[in-house]
Amino acid sequence: MITVGMAVFNEEKTIGKVLENLLSQDYPEAFEILIVGGGPDKTLDIIQDYAKRFRNTRFIKETKEEESPLPLMRFLNLPEVA
Repeated sequence: MITVGMAVFNEEKTIGKVLENLLSQDYPEAFEILIVGGGPDKTLDIIQDYAKRFRNTRFIKETKEEESPLPLMRFLNLPEVA
């Protein structure tokens, strides 16, 4: 199993293509976990759509109170990664 973690913010123009590329890889049991910052664009909407359609795409939406300067630390603390 492989897990790809990404912190994203205002990626509306590119996140769909990135997810399509990840999903097209021929690797069994691959997961994408995205930590989404509170940007004003439609990044979260796009990611939510992918998460509904693909069981291996998950996301965490950070609220203003939770925003961390180290999104990677949030990713590494997820139960799926441990």
